[in-house]
Amino acid sequence: MLKYRRLVVPMLLAVMMLVVLLSCGKSGTLNPNIPPTIRITSFKGDALDSQEDVDSLITSNIGQDTVLFQQKIYWSAEDVDGIASRFAFRVLNKNWDPIVVPCYDTLSTVGFETQGQWYLHFKDGASINDPDHPLGDPAVSTVWSDQVFAVINFPAADDVTHDSLNVPSIFEVKCIDDRNAESNIARKYFFTYSVRPTVSISSTKGDPEGKVVGTGVRFEFFMTDEDPFIVSPPDYFEYKVAKYEVGSETIIAGTETEWFTTANTSNISRVLLVGITDDSPEDQYHLLTTDYDTNGTQISRTRVTVRGYDKAGIVSEEDYTTFSVKEGFHPGTLLYNKRIYVLGERNFMPFQDAEIEIPNKPTSEGYIFATNFFKDSYGTFSALWSQDLSITLNWGYHGEYERDNPDNKKESVVFNEGDSTNYYTEIQAFDIRLDGSPDLFPPLHSDNENIIKDDDDGVWLRVPFGHEISQNLVLTNLEANAAFDTLDFHLFEVRAVD
Repeated sequence: MLKYRRLVVPMLLAVMMLVVLLSCGKSGTLNPNIPPTIRITSFKGDALDSQEDVDSLITSNIGQDTVLFQQKIYWSAEDVDGIASRFAFRVLNKNWDPIVVPCYDTLSTVGFETQGQWYLHFKDGASINDPDHPLGDPAVSTVWSDQVFAVINFPAADDVTHDSLNVPSIFEVKCIDDRNAESNIARKYFFTYSVRPTVSISSTKGDPEGKVVGTGVRFEFFMTDEDPFIVSPPDYFEYKVAKYEVGSETIIAGTETEWFTTANTSNISRVLLVGITDDSPEDQYHLLTTDYDTNGTQISRTRVTVRGYDKAGIVSEEDYTTFSVKEGFHPGTLLYNKRIYVLGERNFMPFQDAEIEIPNKPTSEGYIFATNFFKDSYGTFSALWSQDLSITLNWGYHGEYERDNPDNKKESVVFNEGDSTNYYTEIQAFDIRLDGSPDLFPPLHSDNENIIKDDDDGVWLRVPFGHEISQNLVLTNLEANAAFDTLDFHLFEVRAVD
């Protein structure tokens, strides 16, 4: 009995030691989780720990060395008993209120009350282009990010006038570990500046200053920022339109619009302005109305004025361009006959006699190359039919190439079809049809969105500019004698749309 008791005591001691060893590293009252720590490692900025220190610095104006408004800020975290790999950061104004800045424009508010106001990021795996779940939706958003640095565009402008002004701001960052313990908040104080940018305006088809343009022009805005050592694209532009009296700088009463913004548009540096048509409602883009009366006499001039805002919030001086808007321009449409080819067992060349690449296909005796149509006695473009016949069509617009020759330099200028006038527009689409039908072009489905009906009930397929069949097409499976209004030929039609 005594021997048995002697064995039990060592076994109990061993079990107790094992329990103690297995408990090492576990959180609890004996081994509490130690929160991580974080510090900002960037050189710029004043590292001040307390709000009182920052407030004192702002009030006393001591040690306020200015820095450029755009700063790349790095930080580093340590966790002695875990992993700290998620970070939250934000910018505060001099009143210690969280503010948004360019590129970080969403703060945690509704749905994030327990986390405070920090910049939001998309969660891992969330789609950044889902309109039903934008940034700010708690289902896809979080204040925690794996970023170890951030490029911050601090404000450097007056809140009211947007003039250049040295502005105090505070940057804060914190981290969280793998057991949800948050670190201290590391902060730095910045006193930032930026110089006033300059802007200019033109169109995508050249400078329209003093010229006559059509009722559809895409304007292009440019910004030059003289801040050294940084590349700072514009934040957004604003523009307005007004009518001026002919030969004077007097605005015609009631014609000047409000300022329109390009913020939150797909391209902040470009805007398409057009005229008012029967099927287009009047809005901020339908501003290019004619400057001529019904007799063709000029009665006004049109001016587009632009100003831009840089990432520091500073507004530029204004720039403008003045021109005359005239209706009646139409783009000229061209079929490039030298680039129209037929290829088949009865229409080919055994060699390529051009420097450009032309359609070809292999045969048992080597490659055969496409040739051009020949004209029959009636002047109709003709080819010998075969089951493997394919026809390659190429087309464009008047002014696309120098002297309208696709072998020459590409100019990409849209000329009026009647007098070769550059009216500063762009080609938006081409309408096509074959034998009167828009339904024979499989690469683009002929649904209601792409079908255009004329007043005479003619129907076209509208192909957006840049689409794979917007300027070239390969036709196959054509019958030898297709009936079209009792004529035995095929008819392909195309027209440019500006």
